[in-house]
Amino acid sequence: MALVALVLDPGWTGQAVLFALLTLVTTFGARRFFPRGGAAAPGDINDTTSRLIGQSARSVAAFHHGEGRIALDGKEWAAELEGGGALAAEAEVEVTGIRGAILQVRRRR
Repeated sequence: MALVALVLDPGWTGQAVLFALLTLVTTFGARRFFPRGGAAAPGDINDTTSRLIGQSARSVAAFHHGEGRIALDGKEWAAELEGGGALAAEAEVEVTGIRGAILQVRRRR
């Protein structure tokens, strides 16, 4: 760009337009060579929710209609009980899956 400015002397508006055009070309050109990020790879250090699956937890209060809250790893989470139904407070559960920010749990055997 500096060479173009020296040879053609387009002025500051011409330099701004040239900069904008080169930015667009390189941005869209780079998309061809650098794929967009997808889902986290297994074992990804930044995927903190997948490590919750298989963990034991306790219900904070009684579950009603299959919905309630559990305490796990020092945090309180919204949870759904497999098969619905009720669950007593302080009951032990196991995390079986995750749907968004809601943990799916089952009664611990």
